[in-house]
Amino acid sequence: MYDADFKAYTIFKDDKYYINEQAFNADKYFILETRNQYRRGFDVRDRIGESRLIEPVALPKDVTYSELVNYFNKNHNNGVIDWGVYSTREEWIRVIEDSYKFYGKVWKDYTYSNEKIKYYRDNYEQIKLDIRCSFSIGNR
Repeated sequence: MYDADFKAYTIFKDDKYYINEQAFNADKYFILETRNQYRRGFDVRDRIGESRLIEPVALPKDVTYSELVNYFNKNHNNGVIDWGVYSTREEWIRVIEDSYKFYGKVWKDYTYSNEKIKYYRDNYEQIKLDIRCSFSIGNR
């Protein structure tokens, strides 16, 4: 007779099912050991002295992209930096790091930096972007 619940414990050989005693005994040991640990339990009062309070991380509320660029320029070492509390600004960090990786410098304008990364190695689009920025409203 074959039961699907015991499939892990059976071996089919020579048109017969044999019990896999090693798998059965391993699971039996696990079940019995778990039951013993549950019965013994543990004393919560002993564990209280071991606990420690973890302080919440103070995240900067109003940080701008240009402030992140300044932080990067002051603290990076060949493009490698520990962002610390600023690590929540993943999109800005990606743009800053990619700008530095591709061009060796970082611009303080997020849109411009993002476009430069987007059109990396596409000279025609980069020239159009530079012309658009040079001849924007208020520039001569």
